Amino acid sequence: MTGHISEAIRRWADEVAALGGGEPLIRFRDSKVGTLDLSAADDPSRKKLVEGEPVRISRLFPHDPLRTTTARSARRLAERLWQLEAGHGIAAGYLVTGLASWSPTSGTKRPNVPILMRRLQVEPTGFAEPDLLLHAVGEAELN
Repeated sequence: MTGHISEAIRRWADEVAALGGGEPLIRFRDSKVGTLDLSAADDPSRKKLVEGEPVRISRLFPHDPLRTTTARSARRLAERLWQLEAGHGIAAGYLVTGLASWSPTSGTKRPNVPILMRRLQVEPTGFAEPDLLLHAVGEAELN
């Protein structure tokens, strides 16, 4: 009996996945264009960002060479976010706090799931200025 139930659940999950596609957040991975790692950011500035205050990249990473490389990555990320929002109406920027992972019981890949997610706005600070402003808005949501 248990085998029939397990098989029915597997078939149902396959049908649901076929309808809606795969869950993109179940296997989060760091990428140069899609993510911005804040683990090396200035602690007081990172705390302000997490608390909802707008913070410039130059405040999060006040020293070179990290400031320059992070600013470059942030500009690429901002361009991608602006394209998605303007071209498709998709607000894709999120500030993620924590990742959960576990050993799956079946033969699937190991999940790597964001835990808390909060909308992130990325805005230019001036016309020809290379700095960007990050602003976590709204309430954090449990993924």
